[in-house]
Amino acid sequence: MRTRDSSSVKLTLPGVFAALGRNSIEAFTNLRPHQRHPWHAFLCQLGAIALTDGGVEIPSVGKNTPYSELPGVYDEGKWKGLLSALTPDNDAWSLVVADTKKPAFLQPPIHESVGEMMTVARTPDEIDIIFTTKNIDEKGRRITSVKKDHWIFALVTLQGHAGYSLGGAPGNYHSTVRQKGENIATRPGVGLITSPYWGDQWGRDCRVLIELLQTEKEIEWNLSTTGKRLLWLEMWDGKSSLSLNELHPYFLEICRLLRIRKGENDSLEACMTGTSTCRVEGKAYKGALDDPWIPIDRKDGSAFNTSPTWDRMGRILLDKESYIRSPAQIPREFDRPPISVRFCIIERGKSSTEEYHERILPVPPEKLGFLRFPDDISERLLNTMIDLACKAKEKVLSPAISRLFLERGSEGQKNKRKRVLAFAPTSCRILNDAISDNFFPFLWEALPNEGEETDDPLRLNSWIEFLRKTIEDIFKDVLERRLHSGETEFIRAADAELFFFSAMKKYLPLFDISSGGTKQ
Repeated sequence: MRTRDSSSVKLTLPGVFAALGRNSIEAFTNLRPHQRHPWHAFLCQLGAIALTDGGVEIPSVGKNTPYSELPGVYDEGKWKGLLSALTPDNDAWSLVVADTKKPAFLQPPIHESVGEMMTVARTPDEIDIIFTTKNIDEKGRRITSVKKDHWIFALVTLQGHAGYSLGGAPGNYHSTVRQKGENIATRPGVGLITSPYWGDQWGRDCRVLIELLQTEKEIEWNLSTTGKRLLWLEMWDGKSSLSLNELHPYFLEICRLLRIRKGENDSLEACMTGTSTCRVEGKAYKGALDDPWIPIDRKDGSAFNTSPTWDRMGRILLDKESYIRSPAQIPREFDRPPISVRFCIIERGKSSTEEYHERILPVPPEKLGFLRFPDDISERLLNTMIDLACKAKEKVLSPAISRLFLERGSEGQKNKRKRVLAFAPTSCRILNDAISDNFFPFLWEALPNEGEETDDPLRLNSWIEFLRKTIEDIFKDVLERRLHSGETEFIRAADAELFFFSAMKKYLPLFDISSGGTKQ
């Protein structure tokens, strides 16, 4: 770990919590990018459980209270006592415990009915690899100088955020969060960033979690504050599942039967075996478990668990009819500028990983009120901007490019129906990338400031002008590449160009300043 004075130090887990409270941590040097949210969530959940179970009185909040001080404990000795009270002995916090009938850190006691664990991983990235169908995109066993914290970060990510990796029974099952349908994904994270420092971010979110235990939730399952907290303390045979009504709201999950042991030359290795079921039976809830960092899709009551595209992010922020916002993304009384919203998720399928996504959206200070209380005005502006972007792509650019590349079947063939070459999808991807890069600055500009007229359609003109210019540039670039000397090419180009400008006039008109109507 690197401190803010550029020193490298080794800390115990209680020491990490104390350093977070003092806001002295610059970085966890061996933490990989996709492990940042799992590690942050683990520290916040464990901290909230320890503080509430220990009866710690959290301090009152002042206007300029440092975020790291919001939970109110900064002493390593006190943190050691709070964490020790959660477990029967200190073995549960040890990375290696020889007796497999006792718990080790994030490793449950193994039931005697479980056979020998044959799968052996000799490096941490073998248990936390971003699964692909072949060892191509993300190599296993890349860590050559293995430290204990490599194993800790890998365990935290695996046990609480892993996806499905092998079919059949036994297999390697997922954590509780699921995608819609049968696709399996990892646990996403949507929340505010109020500081670049680990201690501030932990203090802010840990305080939010503590306060949430005392408030009503928009979705209330049967989780109880007296339920099981650290699931690695419970023996597991790989065949039985825990029901949600047995669990604390911030339960720390395990989804793999695994033990760390000492190998050759005192190096560490992980032994694993498959299971025939999930550790927590949460399939029916579709991942909607009051997770502080997961928005809920109102349409089918499922957890948000897919790529954070620009339109999805916009709806999660401002469309209260589409999503129940995650508690961590809602500004609190102690939040102050600068503030950004972070979206992060590993998009998975069965035995595969599509991509790791992370997007950070800075929010202008004068627009923070819309994050606190989205209203009909913000929702309407958002959806109008999304609708205009869809029209630019689907009603103007795509059909115009398709007309430009429309071809008939070859002479002599029985089937002479027209076919469209695949240039339109490529052009639409270019447009989508441009929209993704520019959508939110235009959205913040369109949202009214305090005291301004709220329903002025002229606010959309700058966005419409951007869309018109962008699709025209893309179309002209494709047109110039397409034109040849043949007469047919010029006729086809003229037809496509006529369609393009007619469609742009119809679907992307500018709002008229004088009459309130539209103009070109």
